[in-house]
Amino acid sequence: MLKLIIPIPYYVPGGVEKVMLALITEFSQQLEQVIIVASPKTINYFRTKLPENDSLVYEYFGWADVNHLNKLRQIGLINRFINLAEALNLTKLSQYLNSLTEKINYDKKIIFLSNKYQANYCLYLLANKMRCPNLNIPLAMVSYDLFWRCAPLKYSKEYQNIYDNSLLNWLKKANHIVTISAKTKQEINKKFPGFTDKISPVPLAGYSISVCESIQPENIFYFPSSFSIYKDHLTLIKAGLLLAEKQLNFQILLTGKETDKLVKGDLDLSQQKESQEYQQYLREYAEIYQENQEVIQRYFVGLGYGELEQVEKSYAKSLCVVMPSIYEGFGLAISEAVTRGLPVIASDLDVFHEQVELYQCSDRVEFFPPGDAETLAKLMEKMLLHPQQRLSQSEIERRFSHWTWREVAQEYINILVKLPQD
Repeated sequence: MLKLIIPIPYYVPGGVEKVMLALITEFSQQLEQVIIVASPKTINYFRTKLPENDSLVYEYFGWADVNHLNKLRQIGLINRFINLAEALNLTKLSQYLNSLTEKINYDKKIIFLSNKYQANYCLYLLANKMRCPNLNIPLAMVSYDLFWRCAPLKYSKEYQNIYDNSLLNWLKKANHIVTISAKTKQEINKKFPGFTDKISPVPLAGYSISVCESIQPENIFYFPSSFSIYKDHLTLIKAGLLLAEKQLNFQILLTGKETDKLVKGDLDLSQQKESQEYQQYLREYAEIYQENQEVIQRYFVGLGYGELEQVEKSYAKSLCVVMPSIYEGFGLAISEAVTRGLPVIASDLDVFHEQVELYQCSDRVEFFPPGDAETLAKLMEKMLLHPQQRLSQSEIERRFSHWTWREVAQEYINILVKLPQD
């Protein structure tokens, strides 16, 4: 039977978190053992979200063998050099030595645990900016997107190189890379040709943490995404302002990191600060907000980051999901909306069409040109005046049950078992 190690050095709340929880839940039901390696804080959080299952094992990152004196001496020597470098204000040398200490500890820990549990495979569910570890078992990694290269934003060369070098390191050393869409595989192949045979696209699925109580839908357009320039909240706000001029009864609900600040006009936002477009984007929004503050606060609700249960309730009471993004690695909210019976209005991106084809749901998704607030407003008005009915649970199961997280996890397992054992 297959035993799988899943190291989680860090994770990102929101969509990536959902992917991790959904896959680990399915792995725990399909595999003999799943060993999660993470910080105490992450483990404590994941324990509250994952089912109790004998196949799930939790291990902290830490020393693999405290009696390994040679390693302790090695780390001790490096620490002396770190202290000296910091005393001499040699910042780059200090950073390098600190990362070297982490690498020695990190690889040894995973190897120790693979031996302890006789694990067959290792899977990293997130590895941006990380180096590929040197392990003694087959290793795979999930790649979500190449935002630093393919999003319509301009990042510095230094910033891009950090992500490029990490991804290239994984392409060279890992046994396989799983992308969450065919589009992401194309992006990798374009930047790093020659690795196509070790990259497999496996699309995500609609994710549900529980069956939410039936709630009477309201005239709510729902966009579940943290603030980001390429998520393009600005186009949705412009469309909402156009719709408000019609004196229609509606609300636009935003959940995700910093959406509460966005609606309040607090523009000290954290994401994409490295891009050249950041200040221009915020200036444009500041002007719009200053002129339309009362209208925005009347029609828009920003809840900020919410627990998964809150997101589920927001889906349950919404009329329609809106996805105005100008770039996505997948765009999980489309699959989530469709598999909850909700209609969708989305920007015309190739990766969104992948999901429509996957679920054969062209009757449930309307597209508009990215950044086109006027067309988006017209589609939203059409939805208000002639709303699409939410699909029944039996209809959802009939149409969309062919691709759930169970099938996603099984595809991962199929990939892993084909990897050569050293």
